Amino acid sequence: ISLVSLRAEMLPHIKRLHKARLPVSYSDQYFNEALQSSWSRAAMYEGTIAGALICKEMDGGLRVQSLVAAVPRRGIGSKLLRNLCHEAEKSGIQKLSLHVHVRNEAAIALYKMLGFRTERRKPNYYFRS
Repeated sequence: ISLVSLRAEMLPHIKRLHKARLPVSYSDQYFNEALQSSWSRAAMYEGTIAGALICKEMDGGLRVQSLVAAVPRRGIGSKLLRNLCHEAEKSGIQKLSLHVHVRNEAAIALYKMLGFRTERRKPNYYFRS
């Protein structure tokens, strides 16, 4: 698996991947903004997009907006997130944040393994999804 910056021609596939794997609907604006972030990445496997991490700078650090893998539990999300953590550390960024649904136990386990911790719960955050 290799990691590359997002490019416009990847967006149709990344949109389909988000729609298939995540319970939240994302707008075209969301994906277009992802292209502007130097922190967003795609995971490539034999020329095919295997996953994507959309991230942007906010609140004095980085916010992971979405992390999605075509095939779960194959290390794709882990590789994307580990790379982000490494690159952020090299750049002097000390704060990374994200939101995750309380029922997404696999994602929570991954985030905890990488050193993330729960700071607060936001009731009804995913209400519309």
